[in-house]
This record gives sequence, C-alpha cells and structure tokens, in this order.
Amino acid sequence: MDDENYAILVGIARYRSDTDYPPLDGPRQDVAHIRKWLVDPNGGNVPRKNIYVLATPRTLLKPGRGTDPAQLSWTPDQAAFIRAFQNITIDTETGEYKRRDSRIYLYFSGHGFSVAADTTDKAALFTANAFGIARPNIPGTVYAEAAKRVALFKEIVLIMDCCRDIQRNSFYAAYELDQTESGLAEKVRLFSMYATSKNGKAQEREFADKGRVYGLLTHALIRALDEAPTNVLGQVSSTNLNNYLKIRWEKWYSPTVPAPVPIPIPAPPRTVPAVAGEIFFGSRKKLVAQPFIVRSTGPSIVRLESAHLDVVGELGADGVCWSARNDPENIVIKFGDVAGERGFALKLAPCPHTLSVSGRPEATITFDPRIDHVIAL
Repeated sequence: MDDENYAILVGIARYRSDTDYPPLDGPRQDVAHIRKWLVDPNGGNVPRKNIYVLATPRTLLKPGRGTDPAQLSWTPDQAAFIRAFQNITIDTETGEYKRRDSRIYLYFSGHGFSVAADTTDKAALFTANAFGIARPNIPGTVYAEAAKRVALFKEIVLIMDCCRDIQRNSFYAAYELDQTESGLAEKVRLFSMYATSKNGKAQEREFADKGRVYGLLTHALIRALDEAPTNVLGQVSSTNLNNYLKIRWEKWYSPTVPAPVPIPIPAPPRTVPAVAGEIFFGSRKKLVAQPFIVRSTGPSIVRLESAHLDVVGELGADGVCWSARNDPENIVIKFGDVAGERGFALKLAPCPHTLSVSGRPEATITFDPRIDHVIAL
C-alpha cells in the first residue's frame, strides 16, 4: 500500500577532510529534488511522515572563520542512517522485524566508493566524519541487498548518485541485519541505479533552474520519470525509465558551449533491473482517466494506439490483460462498475488515440480521452 511506502534520503555536501573529500554543491539540492517527487501524489506518493532526510546541516556549509573542524559535529554519519533504518524496519515493542507489503527508497548523494574485489555493482557513501585513515561509510547496496534477503519490503529502489572510486583499503561498514534468508526473498523486487560504473566518477552540474546544482543521475532520473512514456495505468515502468534515460542522456548532457579541447560526454548511469519483476513509478504528466464499458460476452482482442502508446488488450470474463512490446510485464485490470455496467478505466495522455477490436473493422474509433465520454467495447 502507498501509505506504507518509505524513503531514506542521504545527501552529504561537506566532510571533515575537505582535501580528501572536496566540498560538493549538489547533495542538499539533490535530496530536495528527490523528496519533491516522492511526496507528489502523482510521483512517489510517499507520506511526508515516512521520509527520513539526512542532509548536511547549514552550519557545516560555511563554518565560522577560525573554527576547529575537530570541534564540529560532522553529520550525517552512519549512526544517523542506522537509526532511520531501524525506525522503519524494527518493531519497538518486540524488537523483531516489521515486514511491509510496500516499497522503500534508499537514496544517497555525496562521495562514494566501491571495493576493489566487487564482481557485481555495489557502492557505499562515505559519511561526513570520514577523516584520515578512518573511512566510515553507509554501504547502500549492502543494506538494499540485506533488506531483500530478509524480505523487509515487497519492493526496494536503490539510487546511488556518488562516485565509485576503487578502494583497496576501505571496506563496506558492518550492518545489523539478520543473515538468515527469508523464503519470500526471491519475490522481492530490487531495482538499483548507480551514477557511474565501477571506478567511475559521478558528476554534478549547474542548471538554469535558478542556478541550482544537481548530480546528473538525480537530475536525469526525475526528468525521465516526468517525460518517459506511461502505460495504460499512467505509470512508468523501470524498463521504459531506463531506456528513455539512456536514449536522451547524450542530448541532455552534451556540452552546449564549444571548447578548444572537446569535453567528453559523461557516461550514462548504471542500472540493475529487478530480477523478480518490473517496478512501476508514478508519472506527473497530465493524464486523463478514460472509462470503458464492456458489453461483449466472449473473449476479444483490442488494440490501443497513440503517439505515446501501442498496447494490446485481451478481454476475458473478469478483466482485461494489457501487453506492450516495451514492457516485459503484462498489466491485468479487473472489471468494475462503470456508469452502471461492467468496465474499467485507463489513464491516457490527452491526445488522439485509435481503438480497434480484432475482427470488427466497424468497431475502430479515434478519440481524445475524456472522463465524461464512456466508450463501449
């Protein structure tokens, strides 16, 4: 259920060692950008009370002249993340796990790394108190994989907008989660996005939006979620999100000003799809609820086409199953009451659509979606 969705957003812009970990302008704004999408009912639809924000406090952005860094409280740190994670996942009365049939977003922006021995995509975020040989961190991938193994959520979305510098003497921090694998683990959908490949550098850039600086992954993710084609329920699938982002990446982030020495286009993000099935995201597009009533008594096939959509629906006794070439997972909609008859509703873009019924040429119509215009099948 959406009201059980949660998010932990971590953005670290200042570190105790500003030589090893130079100041960043993006993380605080990255967190605000993600949070705005999350709380939108047409976006992430996550209740505000369920979002934990761990961002560099303003007092650390410009400490007073002569301030001794050792005397400052360098946050966010790993302890803050653990508290947030446990607040969501541990029952305070029993001390046992709370397993939720919902989704959690784990988001990280700042300086990060990957362990040299990694053979799969993994990354961690250095925490603000990293200094000298002490390299405390929040192992984002480790937590996401552990949450899947214990089946704490039905769906997990991991977003790591950080570098993945190879570290041979740094290791992922320990975490306090049971190592026992739940029998439900194989059904948990974990979708991961990394700003770069292993040993790559994440990038941040100033945009025309009031001169704000964002990490490129964060900026591209929100833009793709807002622009990518939606399915018949007005959702963006993780497959379409990934495809749209990579198709548009070069156009969005190519240098706009000629330079004496060509500036390379940053590499697109790394995406790890959910093995257990597709993950769907809300869209902030202006979509229209289009009602349909079903009067045919036998099975039939309908096709719905527009500039943004090409899907086939198989009408059965209890509902309709929609399939599309770009989405590997079918969408099943059960029939309900529509204008006093059995039917269903779709969320469609406000543009011309063509609907045809297999074997019934006379049933082909072109329409603009309108909630007050019921179409009979």
